Amino acid sequence: MSVVLFTIINNIVSSQFPPLTSQEERQRYKQIFNKEYVDYLKLKDCIDQVADQNQKESSALSERLDAVAKHSEEYKVGAHHF
Repeated sequence: MSVVLFTIINNIVSSQFPPLTSQEERQRYKQIFNKEYVDYLKLKDCIDQVADQNQKESSALSERLDAVAKHSEEYKVGAHHF
């Protein structure tokens, strides 16, 4: 990671989460993290499902294209979508 990128990310994080000064702030940060982490896991699961489905569909199309003559109309249509 470049120094510039690190500095930008560090500034963003520091502005959103300044240094802790009390136990209450620590608990608040922890609650925010825990809630956002649960949301992250839900979104990641959705993305993984879409990616898996996309991979299956791409594999199926690739197999169909392999079985079709390369100069046929079906191949051209399939290759266009692939």
